Amino acid sequence: ITSSGVSITARPGLTKPHPEVTIAVENRGPVIDPADLPHLFEPFFRGKNTDGVPGSGLGLYIVKSVMQSLGGSVTVSSSETAGTCFTLHIPAVQSGMEA
Repeated sequence: ITSSGVSITARPGLTKPHPEVTIAVENRGPVIDPADLPHLFEPFFRGKNTDGVPGSGLGLYIVKSVMQSLGGSVTVSSSETAGTCFTLHIPAVQSGMEA
């Protein structure tokens, strides 16, 4: 799905031993300052480029907490040439396997 410069893709990653589904949310807009990347998932962290943008700095912390509660994770990459991409790594159960 692509809309307003944001692209969302979902892919199965059914390789063993840890099958997962990945959901990537990409934005070709302003990139995240490299110095901010290690702190994005900390509670109440607000990056350098957030002036005038409302928020408490809890959104990505909550995303990370939910993903961890599911046994998954979230990763981020950001560069001037590729934009910013957040990827959710959600554990999957293959058919024929018991949960």
